Amino acid sequence: MGLYGCISALLFTLTFYGTKERISPPPDQKTPVLQDIKDLGHNKPWLVLFGLALIIMITISLRASSGTFYFKYYTQRPDLIGSFAMVYMIALAIGAASTPLLTRYVDKRRLLIILMSIVASLSTAFYFVPRDNIALMFGLQIMIGLALGPKSPLVFSMYADTADFSEWKTGRRATAMIFSAAAFAQKLGGALAGATIGGCLHHWVMWLTKYKQAHQSKA
Repeated sequence: MGLYGCISALLFTLTFYGTKERISPPPDQKTPVLQDIKDLGHNKPWLVLFGLALIIMITISLRASSGTFYFKYYTQRPDLIGSFAMVYMIALAIGAASTPLLTRYVDKRRLLIILMSIVASLSTAFYFVPRDNIALMFGLQIMIGLALGPKSPLVFSMYADTADFSEWKTGRRATAMIFSAAAFAQKLGGALAGATIGGCLHHWVMWLTKYKQAHQSKA
């Protein structure tokens, strides 16, 4: 983790010094934080993306955290946990890399709707996969990763569009507030997913404990 932290710090530093701001706020603009937050509340496209970010992060986090339990207790193949996660990450990377190609033929909004519909359909289909059909599990996982991969490039480019929309509506540009609040949505989604999986496991353990105690008392 220390090595990852050092690499991340280096990459963030290079990104900061290698990025040039091409669009600046009006020279006479004042940027009170409360006004920026108020403008966010009236930015409907941003509110839609905020809700979408919550849903997507909950989806990603739940899938990632539940995969371990799925293979350990349902399929009883804990040896496949690493491979299952690896093919998913590779599929996500390929999907993200294909985003510029996809946006040549489909506009961003429609493409995101199509991809998220595919993810929802494939995730629903995953529920009905028999526990011994490992090949189908991996196939669905790869397809979900490919469909979910373009999510980040698409959503963050659309956040930039909402900054333009906000400036057009209010005459004020608040790019920093829009993107920082978007990052907050991602963190909040991850936290809600963690709380959800933790709560489900807690209630399952409590139910299982009471079930065993009831059977032991009858015996």
